[in-house]
Amino acid sequence: SQALQDDKHIELKEISLMRHHPWNGLQIRELDISRQTIILMVKRDNKNISPVPELVLQAGDKLIMISQERIFDSHQIRI
Repeated sequence: SQALQDDKHIELKEISLMRHHPWNGLQIRELDISRQTIILMVKRDNKNISPVPELVLQAGDKLIMISQERIFDSHQIRI
């Protein structure tokens, strides 16, 4: 992935995949997300999963990401 530029604000975000989310059933490599967005972790059934490109996303998954972009249905995480 391309390095994030230093001149923009970067946010930690979480998105929960509901049953009808368009990412359900897609591999991470198939997602249409910005190069300025990086998936750090997938949480599934109380387990943390590394976001390898071949991972197929499922309803109930929570994705933890860093991004400079607005992501639909995401929530900013405060730390």
